[in-house]
Amino acid sequence: MWHKWPKYSFVTKRLDKTYDYVIVGGGTAGSVLAARLSADSSIKVALIEAGGEESQYSMAEIPHESLNLQRTSADWAFQTVPQNNSCYGLKDKRSNWPRGKVLGGSSVLSMMSYVRGNRHDFDEWAHAGAVNWSYEDVLPYFKKSENNKNIKFAKCDFHGTKGPLSVQDSRGTPRITTAFQFAGRELGYRIRDINGESQMGVSVNQMTAYWGRRVSAATAYLEPVMRRRNLHVATHTLVTKVLFQGHRAVGVQYEREGVTYEVRVKKEVILAAGTIGTAQLLLLSGVGPTDHLNEMGIKIQHSLPVGEGLVDPIMTDGMIYTIDDAVSSINNYKARGLLTLTDFLVFGAGQLSSTGVEGVGFFNSRKQPESDKRPHLQIMLWPMPLASDDAQQQTSINTFNYVKKYFTSVHGGMSDKQGLLLMPVLLHPRSTGSVRLESTDPHAKPLIHPNYLEHIQDLDILVDGIRLSQAIMETKAFKAIGPKYHRRFHPGCDKHKLDSDEYWQCYIRHNTLTAYNPTGTCRMGAAEHNNTVVTPDLRVKGISHLRVIDASILPSSMSGGTAAAAIMIAEKGADIILNIDSTKPSAAEEARKKHLHEHHSEL
Repeated sequence: MWHKWPKYSFVTKRLDKTYDYVIVGGGTAGSVLAARLSADSSIKVALIEAGGEESQYSMAEIPHESLNLQRTSADWAFQTVPQNNSCYGLKDKRSNWPRGKVLGGSSVLSMMSYVRGNRHDFDEWAHAGAVNWSYEDVLPYFKKSENNKNIKFAKCDFHGTKGPLSVQDSRGTPRITTAFQFAGRELGYRIRDINGESQMGVSVNQMTAYWGRRVSAATAYLEPVMRRRNLHVATHTLVTKVLFQGHRAVGVQYEREGVTYEVRVKKEVILAAGTIGTAQLLLLSGVGPTDHLNEMGIKIQHSLPVGEGLVDPIMTDGMIYTIDDAVSSINNYKARGLLTLTDFLVFGAGQLSSTGVEGVGFFNSRKQPESDKRPHLQIMLWPMPLASDDAQQQTSINTFNYVKKYFTSVHGGMSDKQGLLLMPVLLHPRSTGSVRLESTDPHAKPLIHPNYLEHIQDLDILVDGIRLSQAIMETKAFKAIGPKYHRRFHPGCDKHKLDSDEYWQCYIRHNTLTAYNPTGTCRMGAAEHNNTVVTPDLRVKGISHLRVIDASILPSSMSGGTAAAAIMIAEKGADIILNIDSTKPSAAEEARKKHLHEHHSEL
């Protein structure tokens, strides 16, 4: 699983002129699709990736180095446009948006959390017109992909143990993670498997890892099949346009080493370039809103609301605490020690095995709509200061695009100290934005406008998350390890009383951070709905032989991350293409479903 370098020795030097399927994007979904479609030796598949190979980045397998992979050549390094109602504490009011430009995509850069979402996420999709995408429809694909290493989970009906994707509990800071879970229980929430029967409650973070090492989608799915003769994988190759004959996709145009080529398909073009990349490519190809394409001077192939449904969950960083030195938290200067390295190499545990997210909790907010059964708040436990030394401080400033004076005013004074953050996450923003072209040059970055905090309810829910975080830190479970609030005023909010709702509203508008899970730019749903781009069989409306299979199709934001969902979508998408009905239940499965319907309660 995590053996010798290089991992990939079968990258294609030159693509053929024709394939059955061309997959655009070798990221999370693309890796899955390439593996599943090429399993049939009669099918010829090309996978085209703009970035390089994961093996180019020696630190990719070390979870602790996750933030250091951002802003490298493995990252598209997108930024939002300046925001009107948020990001005041970030340079130029722009949020950095890391997206993977590498085989494995964002699963190489991510914080590795494995969170499937809430059962009501999927049931709402189905109710709104995405037929066959209910929770009971998608659960078999989550299980199909998963190889869960938790013995207790392996015995239940919600997890798989034979899939390619290794999932394990985080083992970076067990004492603090235990305190977090007991604190949740003290407040009346259950300690539970958040990917099991019910999501509400607290848990140790589940990670896409094996023996403490990162397991990307490329490692899990692509690496084992690279020798297949019917699979050609091209890296450092940028697809610039989908080619059409009438309303049929017939291939793609791409650039490699400065030369433009074309490749044709016998069956389908599959876009798996992600929430940003897929939308950008469709727009460049003439599929999108009429007004925008006319403005850009692009010939209209088909008018669809591509890029119009962007939703991005956000978080903030104000809950900063120091803790007693006896407690083992993650600290940048300690992570370089020999004992830490030994712990990682021998036991797959300790600080190097952690991205920083060690515990997670999912909660209803007092401010969310009463009719919504999904949690609107996630609390992430980061037992790690963002400024434990000068190097960590600079990494944090670069990663999140902080204005330095704002960052140091809030996070300064933590050098060489043990500490933790509780990061409240707004899971379901009511504020929506867009992805648009700035230029018809395919090398130009698109205009990303998430429109953070346009809706006042989003701000209210995040303030509620601050209050819940404070309640967690006031429990006996946490007081036993001696937390002390890092009491420092945000200089942009000094007109407000510290800890007042007005202060936190101001703080959130300054330190508005992406939670790395954008969705919705190519929404899936009923063909007759005006706000959808793809149908439930993942076909682009009005165009034949063209599908989108990645997180861009998600009709709404997820109750958690998008990585697990993107893998599920690709697993299900591959079966749809191959006309395989993996969801057809056995008699035992039917009995389990009946039991769930009769006895399930969302606590």
